[in-house]
Amino acid sequence: MAIHPSRRIFHAWIAVCIFAPLVLATAIGCNSSVTSNSGTGGMSGDNAGGSNAGADGGIVIKEIVAGSSHTCALLSNGTVKCWGYNSNGQIGESSAIALWSPTPVLVQELSNVQEVAMGSWWACARGTDGTAKCWGQNIAGALGDGTTSDSWKPVVVQGVSTALQISSTCALLRDGTVTCWGPHVLQAGDGGTTASNSTQQVVEGLAGAVQIAGVGTDICGLFGNGTVKCYGYNMDGQLGDGTTTNSPAPVFVQGISDATELADECALSRNGTAKCWGLNTYGELGDGTANDSSTPVLVQGVSGAVKIDRGGGASCAILSDATVMCWGGNWSGQLGDGTKTNRSTPVVVQGLSGVTQISCGGEHTCARLADGTARCWGDNGYGQLGDGTRTSSSTPVAVTVLP
Repeated sequence: MAIHPSRRIFHAWIAVCIFAPLVLATAIGCNSSVTSNSGTGGMSGDNAGGSNAGADGGIVIKEIVAGSSHTCALLSNGTVKCWGYNSNGQIGESSAIALWSPTPVLVQELSNVQEVAMGSWWACARGTDGTAKCWGQNIAGALGDGTTSDSWKPVVVQGVSTALQISSTCALLRDGTVTCWGPHVLQAGDGGTTASNSTQQVVEGLAGAVQIAGVGTDICGLFGNGTVKCYGYNMDGQLGDGTTTNSPAPVFVQGISDATELADECALSRNGTAKCWGLNTYGELGDGTANDSSTPVLVQGVSGAVKIDRGGGASCAILSDATVMCWGGNWSGQLGDGTKTNRSTPVVVQGLSGVTQISCGGEHTCARLADGTARCWGDNGYGQLGDGTRTSSSTPVAVTVLP
C-alpha cells in the first residue's frame, strides 16, 4: 500500500507522535452520514441507511465507513463488521491472528449500534442507549477508556451515556455539549498544553452544536443558525478564521452562515453548494488551485449537493440525483474517475448511482446505495475495498463480502 503523503496528516501526527514516537498513522477517515439534533443538520445517522431490510427481508448495509486502510459496515441488525488492515486490532480481531483480512470480521460485544465513526487505525460505535465503544489503536487515549492500551475488543468510552453523534474522538451529547478525548493536542480550556487525554473534556465553545466533525487535532461544530466554529491546530488554515494561528478555544469559520452539514473542513450550504478551507496540496478544496486557504473557498462545479465528506486528501459530494463527484488526491484512484490523476475541481465517479451515503478514507472511498449494498474504490492493498481481492481499483467495485 502506498504511503499517504498528506501534509495535513503529517502535521497532526507529528504533534501526537512527540508523545508516542513509535506510532504513525497515515490518514484519518471521515463519514458523511451523521446525526443532528436539529433540522439544520445532515441526514440522521440513525436513518442514514434508509430501509433496514432488503426486498427479501434480509440484512442490508445501513452505513459504511472508510478508515485509513480498513473499512467497517453497520448492518441493519445493529451489528458491525470490519475488514482490511488490522495492525492494531481495528477490524475487531487480534492482530496476532490476522494482520489484514479481505473478508469481514464481526466486531464482538456490539449490538444495537446506531452509528460508526472512524479514526485512522481505530473505530468507534454509538449504541441506541447513547453509550459509545471504541476498538483498535489507542494512541494518546483515542479509545476513551482511560488507558493507552490497544484493544481489538470494543471498550467503553468513559463518561459518555447520552451521545447523539460521535466522531473519531468526540461525542455530541443530548444536552448540546461536546466532549472529547484522545489525541487532542490543543483543547479548549487547557491552555493548549495537553497532548494526551484518555478521559473526557467538555469543549465549552461548542455548546449548542448540532453536528461535530474533525480529526483529533482540529475539531469543528455546526450550529443551528448555520455557522461553524473550529478549534485546534491551524498551520494550514484548517480553522477557517483567516489566520494560521493555533487556537485551544473554538473560533468562527469566516463566511459560513447557512451551512446544513459539516465534514472535516468542508461545509454544505443550504443552496446545495459547498465550501472548503485549509490544506489544498492535492486540490482537495476544489477551487481549481493547489493553494491552501485559511478562509472557505467555493467548490467549483458542485450544485444541488445533498451530502458531503472529506478525508485524507480527497473530498466528495452526493448530488440531488444520487450521483457522486469527488476532487483532490487521486494517487490510488480514490476519486473513482478511472484515473490516478489528482483533481483540483470535481469529477464524476464512474458507474455510480443511487448513492445515499459517502465516506472518504485514507486512500479509498466507499458509498452506500439505496438498496442497502455498497461500492468502494481506491487502494486495496489490505482488502479494504471489500470485494474479496487485494486489487486496487480507480472505479467503484461492489462490496461482495457483505451482508
